[in-house]
Amino acid sequence: MKAFTWVRPPSFEAAAGLAKDGALPKAGGSDLLDRMKERLETPDRVVALLESPEAALRRVEVDQAAGVLRIGALVTLAESAASVDVQRHLLALVEAAAQAASRVVLHRATR
Repeated sequence: MKAFTWVRPPSFEAAAGLAKDGALPKAGGSDLLDRMKERLETPDRVVALLESPEAALRRVEVDQAAGVLRIGALVTLAESAASVDVQRHLLALVEAAAQAASRVVLHRATR
């Protein structure tokens, strides 16, 4: 794995600014680190989002006007699968989450 800098920004706005500069976001999942080990991703910086106070990163919501379902980056697979909105609009995600990993991982991994 290529060496990288781990950044914990003080705000969501700072994290967004870092992402615009090419840093990759890291929420609760481990897939980014797996991709980095395989050299599929080679970022110079990784931005930690797990401690972000941004509420939108932690919720599932339906935007009826835009016709979209939004799942925040910090919503776990278990939370996604338990969401009535996800069950109503994106049943494939519910089924995939049930088969994705152990219960421990489902409660920690993000989408």
